[in-house]
Amino acid sequence: MEARMSLWGARCGKPARRVLRGEGGTRGGPRPPSTQLKLGSVVWDILGKSGRAILTAIAAGTSTPEELAALADSRVRATPEELAGALRGRLNEQHRMLLRLQLDHVRYLDQQVGALEAEVAKRLAPFRSTDPATGHDPGGQ
Repeated sequence: MEARMSLWGARCGKPARRVLRGEGGTRGGPRPPSTQLKLGSVVWDILGKSGRAILTAIAAGTSTPEELAALADSRVRATPEELAGALRGRLNEQHRMLLRLQLDHVRYLDQQVGALEAEVAKRLAPFRSTDPATGHDPGGQ
């Protein structure tokens, strides 16, 4: 069971996939409890474009809440002040190292999902052919 737990998920007893997706009462996803960061309370999808940009900057060492809030895309509904407030907290090098590991794992999983989707599309291609004259699927008649 512990092999399936994330570094932070093991602490609260939730499977890693639930912690990464922010399920099970941990809205905000992967964050060690001692950081006091609450990105998930102002950004709906922390693994989306803005959330990843902010998390990557945190992992790289950026700690000024205003600099981090400036990385958010204009589509994020939270104001820069709300973002900066959610990004105030205590971060040390251990937190950054753990966050880098989590982000690396998410990137790996994204690559694996992409490879599986490409394989499924390749294997389904013969079944999706259409008759160029009619535009209909010959098997579906």
